[in-house]
Amino acid sequence: MASPFNLMWLISVSLDGPLALLGLFFTTSLPLVEMTNTTIVFAKLLSIVLLALSVASILVAGLPDFLPGKRALALVLVIYHAGFSTILLQAPRFVPVSFGDMAERLNITPERTLGCMHGVVALLVTGWWQVTLPAVAAAKAGKPV
Repeated sequence: MASPFNLMWLISVSLDGPLALLGLFFTTSLPLVEMTNTTIVFAKLLSIVLLALSVASILVAGLPDFLPGKRALALVLVIYHAGFSTILLQAPRFVPVSFGDMAERLNITPERTLGCMHGVVALLVTGWWQVTLPAVAAAKAGKPV
């Protein structure tokens, strides 16, 4: 039986997919401070990576949890989401959008919000990894999963 943690693949897509499409097709409309030609190119490069991760996540979502390729992609997602979270939580303000005066007083910014969302996805992927370890052990032992 598939684990409910398999939803994390689609949660990752819902977080990264829209940003990938915006970055690829509407790069100059992204709300970023001081956009230059260099940042536009890097935004498009990041968008391609996000699109590739999203497509791969959609493709592996329904596969058995013990497959090495699915587990390898999970490791990639943990590193990506945890790294993104760490960078965004430590970043200075670069999105000139505010959630309002109260949010500003509480230090709730778009960068921190997105950083927290990526951190939650990293935890979900780690949870999926731990929950599916028995299926991997059973597959290695040749038992039906």
